[in-house]
Amino acid sequence: MDKVYGPIVAYGMIAARILIGLLFVFSGVTIIMMGVDGTAGMIAAKGIPAAGALVWLVVALKIIAGGALMVGYRTRDAALTLIVFIAIVTLLYHMSLEDMNLFKNLAIIGGLMCLIAHLEAAPAHRVTFEDGPRMAI
Repeated sequence: MDKVYGPIVAYGMIAARILIGLLFVFSGVTIIMMGVDGTAGMIAAKGIPAAGALVWLVVALKIIAGGALMVGYRTRDAALTLIVFIAIVTLLYHMSLEDMNLFKNLAIIGGLMCLIAHLEAAPAHRVTFEDGPRMAI
């Protein structure tokens, strides 16, 4: 069984960080590539003011927090930020049981919670630099 689970145990959290982070980075980049007007329109449709400016905050959050997850920089902070973001988006846009995005978002929140829990339970996976940033591996 170690042949099967060994690599997952050894590299699973790194892969999880990269894959979950990639989802957010690509999502943020896609908003830019497709034009921010569609996302701004969705935000404005909920009556949220300054949708045009807020969409850029959403893009920045997705790219920065997703990128931080991918490289392991302040992983817990990035994961918690994304949990809060996804929870807000889910409450505003995906509260129907017929909406598959509800369940996708809940699964992503669960994955982010696992990352945080793993880092708390296994602090040896953290690499610290004397006067520099703290990175989670």
